[in-house]
Amino acid sequence: MPGKRPEPSLEFVQLLTSHQSRLYAYVLSLLGNRTQAEDVMQEEKQRLLSECIGKLNERYQELIRRRSTQNTFAKSLHETLPSIFDLLSDDSRRHIRARRTP
Repeated sequence: MPGKRPEPSLEFVQLLTSHQSRLYAYVLSLLGNRTQAEDVMQEEKQRLLSECIGKLNERYQELIRRRSTQNTFAKSLHETLPSIFDLLSDDSRRHIRARRTP
C-alpha cells in the first residue's frame, strides 16, 4: 500500500535505541536547533512505541480469538459426545466401558 510505513520490528527498535545518541546528533546537524531535534526524536519514539503497542494488542486479540474458538470447539465436542455414545449399540457401549475400566 503506497504511503503506509512498515511496522517496526523488534530488531529495528533495538538498533534505534542503541544508536539514539548518534541519531540525535544527525538530526541536530540537519535542524541546527536542539529543541527541534529533541522534539523530532521524542515524536519518533512515541510513534514507534505506539505502533509496537498496537502490534502487541493485535497479537493479544488474535490469541484471545484462538482460545475462544478452541474453547467453543471443546464445549461443542463435550456436548456432542454423550449423544453419539447414546447412538451406539448396547454391545459397543459395554465394550467401550470395559476398555475404560482398569
